[in-house]
Amino acid sequence: MTRLALPALEDVDALAPEAVPAFLLELAALQSRAACRLLSQNGTDAPAGTGEPERLLTVHQAASRCGMSADWLYRHKHALPFIRRLGRTVRVSEAGLVRWMASRGR
Repeated sequence: MTRLALPALEDVDALAPEAVPAFLLELAALQSRAACRLLSQNGTDAPAGTGEPERLLTVHQAASRCGMSADWLYRHKHALPFIRRLGRTVRVSEAGLVRWMASRGR
């Protein structure tokens, strides 16, 4: 495995207090990106049995499909199983949205 050039622990300890929030934000973005990479590597982002990558919709496309506003989807993104976070971007799993709508009788 290739070792990435991450800051040493001492460098983190030496950060100015006002620089810590931005540093934590960068770490969270890296962690999200790495998790997405890991998921796509394992094939868990593909709909079951299709062997094809999952189709991701924008929030506005998903809102028009499910009859909710984009604002509603953003407000409830933490509770919705079909929401995919890609760094700072929010996308919607088309297959997950279809399953969710079917389970709600829509």
